[in-house]
Amino acid sequence: MIQEEISKRNESFERYRERLTNFSSEFEIGLFLYLTRQIWMWVLAIAIICLSIGFLYIRYTPPIYESSALIQRTKQDNARRILNVKNPLKEEETLTSDVELLRSPLLMRHVVSSLPLKVRYFLEGKILTNEKYNGSIFRVHDFKLLNSSIVNIPIYTELIDSNKLQLTYSIEGQEYIFNSTIGEVFECEHFQGLIQVSNVARFRRQQTAGNFYFIATQEDELTSEFIKMLTVSIANSNANTIGLTFEHPNQVLTRDVLQSLIKTFDEFDSIKRTESSNRIVEFISAQKDSVAKKLKESELMLKNFKDTNHIRQVKGMTESYIKRIEEIESKLTKLDIDEKILLEISTIITDQPQNIDIYNVLPVLLGSEFESNLYTLISVLHKKMLQYEDLTTERTANHDQIKKMRSQIDIQIRLITEGIKSLLSKTITSKKGLQKKLNDVESNFYNLPEKELQYSRLDRIFSINDKYYTLLLEKQTEYALTRVGITSNTSVLRPPKIPNYKKSPSSKFVLILAILASIVISALITIVRYLSHNEITSLNEISKISNASVSILGLVPIYKNKIPVSQLIIDENPKSMIAESFRSIRTNLEFISKDTETKLIAITSTVSGEGKTFVTINLGGIIAFSDKKVIILDLDMRKPKIHLGFGIENDRGMSTLLIGKDTVSNCIKKSQLTGLDFITAGPIPPNPSELIINGEFDKIITELKQSYDIIIVDNPPVGLVTDGISIIRKADIPIYIFRANYSKKNYVQNLDRLMNENKIYKLSAILNGVDTNRNKYGYNYGYGYGYGYGYGQQYGNYYDESQSKKTSWRKKIFKKK
Repeated sequence: MIQEEISKRNESFERYRERLTNFSSEFEIGLFLYLTRQIWMWVLAIAIICLSIGFLYIRYTPPIYESSALIQRTKQDNARRILNVKNPLKEEETLTSDVELLRSPLLMRHVVSSLPLKVRYFLEGKILTNEKYNGSIFRVHDFKLLNSSIVNIPIYTELIDSNKLQLTYSIEGQEYIFNSTIGEVFECEHFQGLIQVSNVARFRRQQTAGNFYFIATQEDELTSEFIKMLTVSIANSNANTIGLTFEHPNQVLTRDVLQSLIKTFDEFDSIKRTESSNRIVEFISAQKDSVAKKLKESELMLKNFKDTNHIRQVKGMTESYIKRIEEIESKLTKLDIDEKILLEISTIITDQPQNIDIYNVLPVLLGSEFESNLYTLISVLHKKMLQYEDLTTERTANHDQIKKMRSQIDIQIRLITEGIKSLLSKTITSKKGLQKKLNDVESNFYNLPEKELQYSRLDRIFSINDKYYTLLLEKQTEYALTRVGITSNTSVLRPPKIPNYKKSPSSKFVLILAILASIVISALITIVRYLSHNEITSLNEISKISNASVSILGLVPIYKNKIPVSQLIIDENPKSMIAESFRSIRTNLEFISKDTETKLIAITSTVSGEGKTFVTINLGGIIAFSDKKVIILDLDMRKPKIHLGFGIENDRGMSTLLIGKDTVSNCIKKSQLTGLDFITAGPIPPNPSELIINGEFDKIITELKQSYDIIIVDNPPVGLVTDGISIIRKADIPIYIFRANYSKKNYVQNLDRLMNENKIYKLSAILNGVDTNRNKYGYNYGYGYGYGYGYGQQYGNYYDESQSKKTSWRKKIFKKK
């Protein structure tokens, strides 16, 4: 038996330890919605603030407009198509190089200079400033800058008369003011010009809404500004299309910049190709003249030889030798041309090391056997020179990138020079070998007739010059046709237009963002409240935390009206919800104990303020309604309240009874309810704990059981003092009070400890102050009872019908639509 008792105690202790650490980690949607409802005014305020910020952002953020265009790069070679001529000017070009050219400062600088942006016009409002561009109501003509310090300085223009303007600007803190006549040239210290106003009356009306001003611009700064607003990308590499977009606060300017950029790009490409064609044709013409002169000389020598020696046709055994000699001399001639080409390229690179143009080198390279070797190196050098030019427009000569690019160019030039030297060395070596071979073949001719041999030599020189001259004529014709036939065509598939809608700020996006922000902020606040929520809000929580080890008697709805401390209220409206809740508790008490003996009910709580005395008084009142004789004992002698609930003096009571200075009958007081009596705490003693355990209390209870059916003891809170624990042990029905949204969750641990350490296993709990509206949000109280029992909607708000009127406007907000 002893062993079995010890085993039971160990099991009980283990269950106790488990309950102490078993807190629910599940997310409770009902509690979350309930906490959200409690801060619905904050949620509404956050939504209003976020939407207001969104509207202000949309209203006072400068709009950005975007214009776009789509171009296609196509090349038409009419000469090749009509005459089936190979295009000698065909170069390796990619869309990437076109994209880089389009976004380069070189083209944008031409765009800026082509548009009317030397002077920019603005209308300055209280918050926003709008650029008017060509829509300005006034224009400055013949503007001339006299001092660069005025650049980008706002020059405010105010109409002071029908034909008079006042110009005001400030430089380094010094203000300048002078007047100008409309349509007349003016001059001041920093600039001069002429101002025209298209509509004086409109100017006067608009200047009431803001201030007009204009600024003198600097081309380089404006170029840098516009490049940042430009986006160029390859739209479709297979279709050779390029997309362009430009963003700016002025709608018309976005279109004009793209139009000018496309036009400038096309013109620049055409000029570069025309220059290349012209240079090649000039080179061929110069070579043709030189060869023509040699051809005439060889033709004349051949004619004179024939006339002198009376030779018309050479036939004989020398034909085979002549054929061999012609082949060798043809190769020697080609090597001579290659040597000249190499020397020409070397001269170009040596004379212009800092500004090498591929279009000067291209004519020399065409047709040579080493064209493929040098063309790649020279093309790379040309690209690096273009990059170097772009960098020099944006950075100083001492910039690291400039120095690095200059070093790369020097290395490339050295590579080209070394390559030329190597090719030249090979060419000279080949010439020497062929010359030796030619000398060997010619030595065999010494035995031939001298005249036949001399004639063959002259005829051979003539044939070579004639072939070379004919070749140059063909090339000249091809390049001339190519210059006319090739067109670098930029097709505009989608021309830029004036945008009708702003790109940013997007009203829809900003409002959606504002709504999302309000939702997120509200959710975060609610989540923080949920995570930090440590109060008991329902009977479910008590049951869950205690692992259902605590009996639940019921709950008491929150009393929303302001009342005196612990007032007896069930007699005010017996059909109210709060009265029905106490009836439900009374019924549950009958289930707990069905015998007819006098019951001792001890009521306690963890701390003061949980409604212990309020429940004691009204529970006693509702039991008295059932024709039971009830007496309430105020044993909370440290902080007595029963006398306040009944509105009498606390001159004698339990403290005087426990010390034997008074009698029970003398201390019993009657309430306004029939069958409900009470004994107050009496004067506050210095040692209430000792008074309770001195044995007098048992005698008092024994005496009271002779006259009453129910004895209810209002004990002190056991979480603060241990005065009432001995009474709870003796009680037939011990009751523990929790208050919704006030009692902490760890108070249940105190109840658990009270039950296990003091072996009070029949302890029951009541949840006081429950908000009955919570079940509207999917979070009921657990063990909820139907209050009202058909007595009408007004009983749901206790006995004060005005309460429903006070909350009617909330119902309108939260009701389903």
